[in-house]
Amino acid sequence: EIDLALQARYRSSISREASLAIDQQFLVALETLQNELGEGSLSSAIDSFFGSFSELANTPSDTALRTIALQQGEVLAARISELAAGYDGLASEITSGIENTVDAANELLEQIAVLNGQIGTYEGMGDEASELRDQRDLMVDQLSQLIDVTAVEAAGGMIELRVGSIPILVGDSSRGLQTHREIDADGVVGLSVQVAQDGSQLEVTGGSMHGLLTQYGETVAPARETLDTIAFALIHEVNRLHSQGQGERGWARLVGTVPFDAPNLPLSLGGAPQFPVEDGRFTISLRDPESGEIVDGFTINVDADTMSLQDVVDAINAGSGGQVAAAIDGDGRVELTASNGMEMTFSNDSSGFLAAAGVNTFFTGSSAAEIAVSSVLIDSPELLAIGSGDVAGSTGTALAIAALQENASGLLGDQAIGDYWSGAVGTLGIRTSASAGMFQSSSLVRENLAVQMMSVSGVSMDEETINLLAYERQFEAAARYLSVVDETLEILMNLV
Repeated sequence: EIDLALQARYRSSISREASLAIDQQFLVALETLQNELGEGSLSSAIDSFFGSFSELANTPSDTALRTIALQQGEVLAARISELAAGYDGLASEITSGIENTVDAANELLEQIAVLNGQIGTYEGMGDEASELRDQRDLMVDQLSQLIDVTAVEAAGGMIELRVGSIPILVGDSSRGLQTHREIDADGVVGLSVQVAQDGSQLEVTGGSMHGLLTQYGETVAPARETLDTIAFALIHEVNRLHSQGQGERGWARLVGTVPFDAPNLPLSLGGAPQFPVEDGRFTISLRDPESGEIVDGFTINVDADTMSLQDVVDAINAGSGGQVAAAIDGDGRVELTASNGMEMTFSNDSSGFLAAAGVNTFFTGSSAAEIAVSSVLIDSPELLAIGSGDVAGSTGTALAIAALQENASGLLGDQAIGDYWSGAVGTLGIRTSASAGMFQSSSLVRENLAVQMMSVSGVSMDEETINLLAYERQFEAAARYLSVVDETLEILMNLV
C-alpha cells in the first residue's frame, strides 16, 4: 500500500527540482548573453566609450580621435541593442514555454480525468482497479513536473487535484488551465496561470511552470528594465552635455531628432515626450564660419509649466532678430536655420530643452532597443562637441562626458553608469551560483524520496535490475536478428 504522505513529499520534490532546473537554465542563459568575462562585454564598451572622450580632450585637434569617439559610441549602442534583443528572445522563449507547459498540463489533466472516472466506476462496483491507479499515479507524477499539485482522496477511489486550495480536476472532469497576460501602466507584460473554467488565479509554487513564471517576472523582465534604465540614463546624461557643447564648426541648419506629439502642450505636462525639461535658459550664438568668431547671440528663457514647444520656437524667432528661423516640421521636430551665412552654436542650457528636443545631441532614441549615434555626427565628425562656453580651444564638453564614467547619475540612484551595470551583473552571478547549489540539493532529495517510495511499494531493486538486464539482452538479440535479415535481403537483391 502506498504511503500517501511520502507520495506527497515525493511529488513536491519533483516539482521543486523541475522549477530549479528552469531557474538554472535561464540564469545561465542570461549570463551567457551578458558575456562579461569575454570580449565585447558591455562593461568594456562603457569604459572604451568614456575613455575615447578622455583621449579626445587631451588631443582635441586629432581628427582620428573624433572618429574613434564616434565609433566607440556606435559599439556601445550596438552592444546595448544586442543585449536588448537577446533579452527579448529569452522572454519570447519563456512565454512559449509557459504556453506549451499549459498545453501539456491540460493534456495530462484530461487523461487523469478519464482514469479517475474509470477507477470510480470499477471500484464503485467492488472491482479492483490497481492497474488504473498505477497509471493515474504515474500521470500525476508527470503533472508534478509541470506544476505543483496536491492529490486529495475522494469518494469511489477517485482523487481531486488542487493547486494551492484551488481545484483543477474534480471527479472525471478537468477544469483546465490557461495563460493570462496583463499589461501594467508602464507597458510591462505580466504573465500568470488561471483556471480555464472560471478564471481563478493560481498561485503556482513548483514545477517547470513556476520556474518559467519566476524567470520571466523576476529575472528576464527586470534585466530588460535595468538595461532600458541604463540606456535612458546614458542617452540623457551624454546628450545633456553634448547639446550645450561646441564642435569644430557650427550648424547652418539643424533638425531635432525628437518628435513632439503635442507641440502646444506645456513642456512639464507631457509636451516633452521623453526627457525632462525644467525652468531655465539656453543660449544660441551666431558664429562666422570664416573667422570662427562669435558675432552675436541671444538667450531663451524656458518656463516648463507654461511654455510649449511652439512657445519656445516663437521665443527663438523673436529673440534672434531674424538671424535664426525656427519652426516645427511635419513630424513635430524643431527646425533651426541660421541666416546670412552664419553658423549656430548652443551653450549654457540649464533647462534641458536642447537635449529633450534632440538639438545638437550625440545619441538618438530613448531605450535600449532604439539607442544609436546621431547619423549627422557620423557623416560630419567636425560637429562632435568638444568645447564648452563658446571658448576657443576649450575641451570642457569632452572632459565632462569622460567624467560620466565616474560621476553619479540621479537617474541611476546616484550611481555611475558603469557601477550600476556592474551591480546588476554581480547580483545575477550570485543568483546563478546559488541556483546551481539548490538544484543539486533538490535532485538529491528527489532521488532519496524515490528510493523510499520503491522500498515502501515492495519493489526489489535487485529484481528490477535483473529484469532490465534481461530486457536489454532480448533487445540485443532482436537487433542482431534484424541485422541478419537485412544482410540476407541485400544479398538476395544483388543476386536478382
